[in-house]
Amino acid sequence: MNIEEAIGAQMIAWGLSVRKIPESKIEGERRPDFEVKKNGYTYLIEVKSREDDRREVARKKEILDQGAIYGQHIPLLRQNIISNIVKDACNQLKNYGKNEWFRIVWLCAVSDAQTAKFEQFKAALYGKTQMFDLDGDGFHRPCYFYRDSEFFRYHRVLDAAIVSTLDKVELCFNPFSVKNSNFKSSSFSKIFKCSVCDPIREESEGNAYIVDSDVDRKNENAVMAYLRDKYNAPKLSKIDMGWHSGTTLA
Repeated sequence: MNIEEAIGAQMIAWGLSVRKIPESKIEGERRPDFEVKKNGYTYLIEVKSREDDRREVARKKEILDQGAIYGQHIPLLRQNIISNIVKDACNQLKNYGKNEWFRIVWLCAVSDAQTAKFEQFKAALYGKTQMFDLDGDGFHRPCYFYRDSEFFRYHRVLDAAIVSTLDKVELCFNPFSVKNSNFKSSSFSKIFKCSVCDPIREESEGNAYIVDSDVDRKNENAVMAYLRDKYNAPKLSKIDMGWHSGTTLA
């Protein structure tokens, strides 16, 4: 069973009506993977996976075969490879079906470093980093839309995303979608219960920061000035996180 088949089977197990969309016979036309129905609503879902880089797989094998430790440091930031994956998904979603249907990209991390890939997916969707207030309570919190983001770039197409590994799944809301409120209240969203990412709710509870301004995301000084003013936190600082691992042969 491949990834698409496994995801289709999972959605059926959730009680959804699932139809695999057939390949188009029109040259150059590409369609999303699934048309899903629940309680009168229709959801289009395109599945994308993030495999390992073949060159990195070869390097890992070479290091381990030498009896050495294979170490990885992966920045949990927006990556061009993920931006391209989301762009491709949106091209498949945008011209199929009716305007009122919800459109979702399902991003699945497989093979090595699934946790890192999972967080990179979210960093790309939300332009996400972490913030720490030196005058605060000692905890760092996520900051959404600090950088350019796929949810903003494709807000006319993407209503949400599902991010998963082989043993974890999370529904991510797009606050820029005009359908966001309707999607959040839909029966599809309720399937995920507490396994959701909702920046607006997190901010309202004091657990996140949001850059809800047209400030130039490439001007970090301007972005930080906006955040410090918005939250009255002059010592707010950015912290980009990373994922580390070490592997040896048993």
